[in-house]
Amino acid sequence: NRQDAEDALQQVFAAALSNAALPRLREPEAYLLTAVRNAAYSLLRRRRTARAAQEQFLEPAAPGCSPAERAALEEALRALPPDQREAVHLHVYEGMTFQEAARVTGDSINTVAARYRYALEKMRKVLS
Repeated sequence: NRQDAEDALQQVFAAALSNAALPRLREPEAYLLTAVRNAAYSLLRRRRTARAAQEQFLEPAAPGCSPAERAALEEALRALPPDQREAVHLHVYEGMTFQEAARVTGDSINTVAARYRYALEKMRKVLS
């Protein structure tokens, strides 16, 4: 959400302003974009951990999904290229729209959607 994005951005800029090495960077814009992206991921990880702990007690395992099926799915996800795995993770596991995922990754909406589509195609082949 917007408030979380602003919090991540504020953390990065506060850290950057106190970093004496920042003016010597060749590409400070790229550094800041990467730092903001990493801060956003950290925020998502903290949220996911808290949510997972809560869901552990509230929700049973996914109905109809055996441990073997779950393991095969996880293996198929690990086999994806990192950019495609990221698109699946943000869209499916974090519940982001392609537009939100594009903002997090710094890519276009079409790029994120294409990576997601290619990932699903690869996973279908592996799992069939």
